[in-house]
Amino acid sequence: MTGDVLTVMRGPDGKPAGLVGEPSGGWIQETVGDDVYVVPNKAAGLVNSGRVDRELFNVTRLVAEGHLRSTPVIVTGGVGTMSVKRSLPSIGASVIDVTQQADFWRDVESFDKIWLNGMAKPALDRSVAQIGGPVPGYSGQGATVAVLDTGIKADHPDLAGKVLEAKDFTGTSPNDEHGHGTHVAGIIASNGAPYRGVAPDATLLSGKVCTASGCPFDAIIAGMEWAASKARVVNMSLGNDAPSDGTDPLSQAVNKLSAQTGALFVVAAGNSGPGKLGTPAAADAALTVGAVDRNDVVASFSSTGPRLGDSAVKPDLAAPGVGIVSAGLAGGHVGMSGTSMATPHVAGAAALLAAAHPSWRGEDLKAALTSSTAVIAGDPFTRGTGRVDLRKAVGSPVRATGVVNFGYFAGPYGSVPPISKKVLYSNDSAAPVRLDLAWNGSSAVTVSPASVEVPAGGSASVTVTLDVNQGELGRFTGELVAGGLRTVVAFHKDRTYGVTVKAIDRNGNPGRANVILANAAGASARLSLQGNGQVRVRELGEYTLAGFVSTMDGAEVEQTAVPLPALQVTGETEVVLDARLGKPVSWTVPHRVKPAALQFGMHRGKLTVLSGVTPTARMSVVPVDGPADFELTTRAWLVGEHTDYHLVVPSHGQVPRYSRSQLASVRTSFHATRPNQTGSYAATARRPYDVSSLIPRVDVPFPRSVTKYVLAGDTTYGQFVWGRFPFESTVLRMRTYAPRERAAEDWFRGPLMPGSTEVHYPMYREKDQFLLNFSEFTDSFSGHALEATALDKAVRVYRDDALVWQGTNARGIFNGVAGPDPAVYRVEMDVRKGAQDWNVSTESRSVWTFRSQRSPERAYLPVLINRWDLNLDGNNTAPGGLPFVLKLSPATQYGAPLVPIKEVSVGVSFDRGRTWRPVPHLLHSGDSYRGMVFHPRSGSVALRVQVTDVQGNSLDQTVYDAYRLR
Repeated sequence: MTGDVLTVMRGPDGKPAGLVGEPSGGWIQETVGDDVYVVPNKAAGLVNSGRVDRELFNVTRLVAEGHLRSTPVIVTGGVGTMSVKRSLPSIGASVIDVTQQADFWRDVESFDKIWLNGMAKPALDRSVAQIGGPVPGYSGQGATVAVLDTGIKADHPDLAGKVLEAKDFTGTSPNDEHGHGTHVAGIIASNGAPYRGVAPDATLLSGKVCTASGCPFDAIIAGMEWAASKARVVNMSLGNDAPSDGTDPLSQAVNKLSAQTGALFVVAAGNSGPGKLGTPAAADAALTVGAVDRNDVVASFSSTGPRLGDSAVKPDLAAPGVGIVSAGLAGGHVGMSGTSMATPHVAGAAALLAAAHPSWRGEDLKAALTSSTAVIAGDPFTRGTGRVDLRKAVGSPVRATGVVNFGYFAGPYGSVPPISKKVLYSNDSAAPVRLDLAWNGSSAVTVSPASVEVPAGGSASVTVTLDVNQGELGRFTGELVAGGLRTVVAFHKDRTYGVTVKAIDRNGNPGRANVILANAAGASARLSLQGNGQVRVRELGEYTLAGFVSTMDGAEVEQTAVPLPALQVTGETEVVLDARLGKPVSWTVPHRVKPAALQFGMHRGKLTVLSGVTPTARMSVVPVDGPADFELTTRAWLVGEHTDYHLVVPSHGQVPRYSRSQLASVRTSFHATRPNQTGSYAATARRPYDVSSLIPRVDVPFPRSVTKYVLAGDTTYGQFVWGRFPFESTVLRMRTYAPRERAAEDWFRGPLMPGSTEVHYPMYREKDQFLLNFSEFTDSFSGHALEATALDKAVRVYRDDALVWQGTNARGIFNGVAGPDPAVYRVEMDVRKGAQDWNVSTESRSVWTFRSQRSPERAYLPVLINRWDLNLDGNNTAPGGLPFVLKLSPATQYGAPLVPIKEVSVGVSFDRGRTWRPVPHLLHSGDSYRGMVFHPRSGSVALRVQVTDVQGNSLDQTVYDAYRLR
């Protein structure tokens, strides 16, 4: 702030033990609790007036939050020419790093207010208080909660002695290797200060149903079956974000186990945001939990209803789920956010009630918690009945049904009989309780009687009746209030309109058809029919209909695309898809080819659909003059002996046409890496709006040469190649082509050596984290990404000659490798045995050396990569007994700033490295180097290249059996 520097000396406990420095002009040092403030005199007036945040001078906090060499501040007022890291328009403020502003303090008077841009650390003890805990006399003693998650670290100090049983359902071990389950368990039952759980005396069961790769449905269900027989409350901080109507397997398991055992399944709503409530959160019997922040505002990530299909209210309630601190895998505490964190708050609350009421079943616990919630902002589809309120839940003598869902109605209306449901009130006290009822909601709902007396130790019900014939269309929620209890009532009154489709095939017979409709808002419907069918849509207006009619003769003999890009749905609508109106699509080419794949495509707005055609069938289109934003495509991959055509032809609804002048050619060579090799390849293409279309693979002998023709324009084309399907895969960078362009691609052309290509994400350093991306094999074409696995390999990483990491993989995020100071890093990769059955590139050793230092921004690493360009035949061999040109192109990795090359040397060996001879007189031209060697008559060639750039970064790489001689 002021330009003064303090050195903080830490004691054994990590806290500041001494300060070294002397702010000019004097200072004030003050200790407040555990915090030490040092305020220079020059700043004291501004601090005391409130214009400068006092926390900017809280040395303890600055150290704890890591503000050692930089001090980020939030300012209001003019920033002049200062560099702004981020603007905050909502509060009219800017974020500035004062360390990077030499004149900051000189200009301090220009700011209205200056705050520390601090680090928030919400804690679990606050979230327990937020929901009304702890409640005297309620600790969860005697209750057991099963946690179905990633496992629990049972020896965490906060959870010592709490895990009664741990069982694995994933085929791994019961141990928590992720930390999620331990964190959840701490929220429920931690007994360690200051992060005590909601039910600190409850015990736990740990069912491991998740690993780092996910939570299999079968493992979850098995865990549920185990847990429901052992615990009255089951916490499931897991889920799937695909919207569910509550009839999927997980939801069914929740419903059935709840009914059979009386267990309460407390389930996370999910973290996918509005309208993406999946399974098992969608289950009727689940107590589904959304997340709120410390201010009881529904979290933006919290998945919400209404439930798919019947528009039921889900989640059932909400709980704190933002910035929750609980037990961590390392033995300390960590902060996490998510409905996974909200759920155990409610599971802990259920445990308190279960301990206090041993006879209650899951539906009783659910009713007590949902009917007693605190009122918060938002509609019931986002927060259920409200935020869980412990004190109300344990203090109310009466509990009530929390949610009544009447469901979805599609009309027509006028004669729909009234529908009635019961709301049950149960009284556990020794005295009767009289409740006056008040309905706040749609006039289509009535409640009878207007008041009810709930007998001591008994129950009473009221009838809620819906006359759906009344009122307007829409989703409706309301509340039935009875004293301090609330019941949410919901129904969805809708109107659907039938679109009846009649399909006629090419022969005039009832046809088989697939139909997709979508409007501009993305509302869609799908229909598969034989002759006739109907689909119902909820909205009137314009739809795009994509119809595909098949003419059958045992198998599909023709497919006709019938586009209706501007179908008007004004009510009940009928559509005829008549394939007899179709015009043929032809693929006339000058070579003998046969279809490997044929497809139709249609796209408009949010509708993108592809339809595959039987390769032996004909194609036809019923032409229309579609709007400019509608596209019909025909897509064909035609394969010949040595010629392929991959053609994606767009139009606005007419029969797509193309001319040969629009074609580009690509000479493609597939090189062999083993004798008698059968490889595979598949072509792929993308329009600007879609993903790759589904294409089969073709198995062919390697080596093989193919000339591929593609259609120029804005379609991107690519290719997948396998040396041994499904292994040894190579992916081509997608690209477009110009008319009559001639290109070339070589696949698996050697030498095959470790490295990186332009398809790989560039390697970088961000602060003290490395992203490394060294493949075990790359071929000679820079636009490929080759995924082949060496049978025996080792990787080592050094920092200034000290080994800091070792393993078998040099791809991914590496933590703990980089140091804070500038250093020389060395990555070594030994491929001691190449890929299975390869007779080339059987062994290699690569050493990359580069310099790196900490940078506040992502910095791409100056890693050197070499690319060979050798005139090898399809078997990766060269002629023996003749001179041979070696051409190579070393350079800084793709994506990083280029560093000029300083020195290049090449060595060759004809006896697998026992003796080496240098390649003399390398000629440098552009970015490549050339040299000449004289081959012996037979055997193989090993190559060694050593490259150094002007900054001292280097590559030393040796490949044995780089190619063979013939």
